[in-house]
Amino acid sequence: MMINGILLDDMNYSFEYSNGALESKPKFESKEFICFVEGNDDVIFWEKKFENAGINDVLFEEVGGKEEIEKFILKLGTGLKAILCLDKDYNFILNRENKNKKIVYTYGHSIENTLYCSNSIKNYILKLGRFSKKSSNLILKAIELEYVNFETKVYPLLKYEIANEKICLECNEQGTVNINSVSVLGNNTCKFLYKNSSIIIAEDKVKTIIDLCIKKIPNEIVIELEKTMSTNKLNIREIVRGHFLTNWVINLVKKIIKDQKNQNVKIEIQSVFPSLVEHCLTCKVPSCVKKTYYNTNIKKAYLELSSFL
Repeated sequence: MMINGILLDDMNYSFEYSNGALESKPKFESKEFICFVEGNDDVIFWEKKFENAGINDVLFEEVGGKEEIEKFILKLGTGLKAILCLDKDYNFILNRENKNKKIVYTYGHSIENTLYCSNSIKNYILKLGRFSKKSSNLILKAIELEYVNFETKVYPLLKYEIANEKICLECNEQGTVNINSVSVLGNNTCKFLYKNSSIIIAEDKVKTIIDLCIKKIPNEIVIELEKTMSTNKLNIREIVRGHFLTNWVINLVKKIIKDQKNQNVKIEIQSVFPSLVEHCLTCKVPSCVKKTYYNTNIKKAYLELSSFL
């Protein structure tokens, strides 16, 4: 599709496009407006969330990651008529969220933190392990028990992770580099597990990283973050980096099915995201705070955008 000499199909957002060119694309797709998301996997999640909020006439486009979506945040400030959906990351702890009303953030750190709720995991296990519904409560209790153990072990790491990010962001703004930066959590739980197939966080591995953090990260920053985190309503599982949770959740699913049915299941990591999107979006829990959060904030963003359309 050509608009004003610009090829819009398979648009490469590493190049700059005018607001007008971006706003024209949904019209040619018979959609009301365009919504930009970070990555390709994000499209299926946000499509369903908008449908749940009763807003269906939307063209979703992924822009190629975090750095690219930052450019679109700047474009919102210049009047771009669009909605952006992006991960909260640690910005909500560090008070760095952009307040533009046409931005919708994930409930926790990222999409995975929404998907990996106990009820969604329970429903995934029921289907994958071919359990009867009468096993629901037993499985839910097992998930919650392991989550509490996980959160207790991970919290000391998480506060240093966020403290390190705070320092790095401040250094970046000053045009300097944090020479004492520490890789705390990373994107994979496995480096903290007793073995790759386990769900048990090894205390000696945690201690090794904590000891390094104590040497590199000022304690007053950590204390300040502890106060902020103590007043936050989210659980540790919702604050921690979403990708960090993935391997642990896979191991948890395997463990519970093994414990309950003495059955070994194979789970491809690529299948987890779409499977849990399905279970998350069909969840029947009436008091789900995440569902309320998304419906409310998507509708607010749409109402804000509608005044400009």
